[in-house]
Amino acid sequence: MKSSVAILIGLLFCLLFGCARSEVSPWGAPAKVSIASGCSLELSSTKLPLVEASLGESGSGLFLLDTAAASSMADSRRILSVGIPARTMATPVSLMRSGRVVRRLHDEATIPSLQFGNVTVHGLRVGVTDLSGIDPALWGILGMDVLRSVRWIVDAPSRRLHVLAPNVPWERAAAECGFVGPWESIPVAADALGWWVRATARQPAQGAVLEESISLLVDTGSDSTALPAVSILRLGLPTLSFARVVDISGEHDEERFQLSELEVGPVRAQDLRVLREPDEVGLLGFGLMSRRVFLVDGPAAGLRVLTR
Repeated sequence: MKSSVAILIGLLFCLLFGCARSEVSPWGAPAKVSIASGCSLELSSTKLPLVEASLGESGSGLFLLDTAAASSMADSRRILSVGIPARTMATPVSLMRSGRVVRRLHDEATIPSLQFGNVTVHGLRVGVTDLSGIDPALWGILGMDVLRSVRWIVDAPSRRLHVLAPNVPWERAAAECGFVGPWESIPVAADALGWWVRATARQPAQGAVLEESISLLVDTGSDSTALPAVSILRLGLPTLSFARVVDISGEHDEERFQLSELEVGPVRAQDLRVLREPDEVGLLGFGLMSRRVFLVDGPAAGLRVLTR
């Protein structure tokens, strides 16, 4: 067993009002979003869906598209540097991970206008906190209050993100972006905490293959996939290494395990490195999604994968 010095930037683990049970959320309501037409954007990374967003005349910076965040957030230093004032909340909001509070938010702000590609978000209400521990270049996180209104295709191998034209059937809009099927749908169960998919984990053991059915939160804000601790125990996964994890609570070491196979709908990944979640559910991170072309349909709460 060897130690790893890899830093897993963007491993948010449901901190941002996703499966983190916040005490009070002043956001959560859908943001006012307008989409002029379909467009294509460059991804700043193949590991996470980071896009350049403009705050009008105030400047521009990197924002993370995070399906596990119910509400959007902005970095306190960046907001101050462009002259957007923060205000104190009437009631602080707790950010939690695995049942423990890792930070309390006391401030919020309103970004008058934010634009990425042909998507414009008007009067976006965000929580304000220091995000530099995740990545010093990160300006903010766009959660489901924004993404619920957007249909986007992520083509991480080509470092492209395509926002589909509104008011057009998704298959036609995808074809207009150059993506002609067949597509296969991955069943999604949506609730207040996010989008959930069923996965099957497999691990060989003493001449047999152990199987475990697991509920995973779709988390594009994480670069890694994580399984519940109880599933890791039942499957008998061997410890592969220790990883230096960076998230909003700081830096810490976590065990990384070797999984033989993980199947999510038509997607099958082998020899996968996974982390452990103390909760009874796991995370489907962007690292696995980045291997294929995915369509994330916010309005329909749908997830599709290009199978050709």
